[in-house]
Amino acid sequence: MPNSVMDNLGLGVFKTCKYLFSFDSIKVELLGLIKDIMVNMTQVPTKNIVMDVAVADIPPRFGMLLSRS
Repeated sequence: MPNSVMDNLGLGVFKTCKYLFSFDSIKVELLGLIKDIMVNMTQVPTKNIVMDVAVADIPPRFGMLLSRS
């Protein structure tokens, strides 16, 4: 999740985290993690998922990217 989206939602990071690798194998530095956030899936409105979300200082082009199983 981009830092600007986190700020707009009024959330804050709970746990520090150093980095992760993006889909194209680029190392991305993280600001931290938001623990146990409830996410509602717009394609399936009855589906809610509790997840940890990584926050990075990146452009808010995508809003939030979810991983796949």
